[in-house]
Amino acid sequence: MRRPEKPGQEQGGAMRCRTLLVLGLLCLGPMGAAKAVAGPAETDPVTAAFSAYDPNSVITLDHGVWDALLSKTVVFAGRSRERLGYVPPKKYLKSNLTYGDNSPSRFENNRVVLHRFDDTHRTLVRAYREGLEHLPERLPLARLNRAEQLAFWLNLYNARVMELVLARYPIRKLTLLRREDDEKGADVWHERNLRVAGQSLSLRDIETRILFPVWHNPLVLYGLWQGAVGGPRLPTRAYTGQRVWEMLESNAVEFINSNRGFRPDGDRLRVSRLYRWGAALFSSDTALLRHLARYAVPPFSNGLEQAQTIERRLYNWHVADLIDGTYYQGQWNQ
Repeated sequence: MRRPEKPGQEQGGAMRCRTLLVLGLLCLGPMGAAKAVAGPAETDPVTAAFSAYDPNSVITLDHGVWDALLSKTVVFAGRSRERLGYVPPKKYLKSNLTYGDNSPSRFENNRVVLHRFDDTHRTLVRAYREGLEHLPERLPLARLNRAEQLAFWLNLYNARVMELVLARYPIRKLTLLRREDDEKGADVWHERNLRVAGQSLSLRDIETRILFPVWHNPLVLYGLWQGAVGGPRLPTRAYTGQRVWEMLESNAVEFINSNRGFRPDGDRLRVSRLYRWGAALFSSDTALLRHLARYAVPPFSNGLEQAQTIERRLYNWHVADLIDGTYYQGQWNQ
């Protein structure tokens, strides 16, 4: 596993420079004659297109617009204290229709107040995402250091996911938005509706063709918001180059020590689908177990050592908002 860069080691005493996204203001600062360094040789054209970086770059991106939105619309849920069980589903009066989240992770994960979003919020999310998409037209990503690049991709990914969820809201479960790679049927995760530096990209492309091969660090998984309760949390602050690795490690601790990360079942370990989507980051089941053991603490670590087989299907598809994707809960005929 590659060691993450520490932004403090790259800044030195040089003057910081900001790129104001969305507003279109650009400051390149005292770059000197620094040249981009290419990463490992890759055969995938998308991976190759985004492998170069400048380890000496002091350019920082200003994600203030996204930061302000998250700080005002994301509710911090904190850490879970124990494992919970399933509860009987609630039913509408005189019907077999059920509502509510009865899974063990029903109280977990940060929640977004999506039901309070209006056209102004939606426009802001779209404008921020478009600003990120068009940034390489003014500032090639190769002129950034690795930490700034990582923050860029995570924020772009999460803003796009929020756009997709908002376009379908109110929605209770996100099962149709994302499928497994080997499942039939189209889904929005595989739609190439983003364009960065001339490359048409899907959310899955950002995962498997950029983040996973370029960084090859399991911590990047925990920065990928899925819009669902079962995935990693959306932070209350934007990712920045200065704090991205610290935030990812905090997300990893929260996710693994929850009812969403894994669940022992005798000698079988039921783990999140997240580790199926990020399988390329783990060379084997043993590597995944080592990763979980590194961050797990009691009572969530109990039973981890007994695992003989791994099943990657644990997931809560309920939307990660405050009201479970529905504006009204009443009688079945209302």
